Amino acid sequence: MPSPRAHSTHVARSLAVTLAVTLAITLAVALATLLPAIAQATLLTDLQLSQVPADSAQLSFAGSAGEADLTLTELSAQGAQGAGSMAGSDQFGYLGLWLGSTGADGAYSMAFSQPVTVLVLSFIALTALGPNGQDGVETLGGFATNTGSQISFDSPLGNAAWDGQWLTPLDEDGRASLHFLAQGPGFTLLRFVHRQPVPLNGFVINRIQYASATPEPSTVLLAAAGGLFLLLARRRRPPAITGSSRPAGVHL
Repeated sequence: MPSPRAHSTHVARSLAVTLAVTLAITLAVALATLLPAIAQATLLTDLQLSQVPADSAQLSFAGSAGEADLTLTELSAQGAQGAGSMAGSDQFGYLGLWLGSTGADGAYSMAFSQPVTVLVLSFIALTALGPNGQDGVETLGGFATNTGSQISFDSPLGNAAWDGQWLTPLDEDGRASLHFLAQGPGFTLLRFVHRQPVPLNGFVINRIQYASATPEPSTVLLAAAGGLFLLLARRRRPPAITGSSRPAGVHL
């Protein structure tokens, strides 16, 4: 019969192994839940966006597997589909989706087939100087989602500014990105407007990226921690003494 000390050592080792295995399973579950969502996020590249037909008023893009489809509509377009000003741009350095090519103001909507929690839009060719010496600045603003969102701004070259409502270029080729983070379960609609005080030939979207709602890491880890607690509690519960396993000298 093993000594009490040997028995305690065996229990401690078993508990350590159980804990290590459980933590490994917890990490695997968290990664298995989160990594597919990251991998499946839809990315529309400048090359894809540059293939849009000219004079488009409405465009449809298929999402990645399990992700939302996107419909982009020029709300200010007159007439039926095909009478808009959206077009693909294959110009060197300005590859992407060209909006406002006619020089007029515009209003747009982006509708998703299911809620999305993250959306990134990258803009180039925003102009801060009009033709023939005319001063003019085109701006993008009025961004609003149907369920609310937090908006962050990035301009790596420092040639665009964001005041919380309007995106404004600081030179003839302003470049910037806006990041939308949903408040709540996600949004299915985004609207914005484009202003050109003088014909400035519009701007280009060279990247659209979005992801649908996914379980938060904290939720996954909390569930795994609960399972770990139950496992440890069961492990620490002393076994019941039965007639077949009763040590010698023990009388009930």
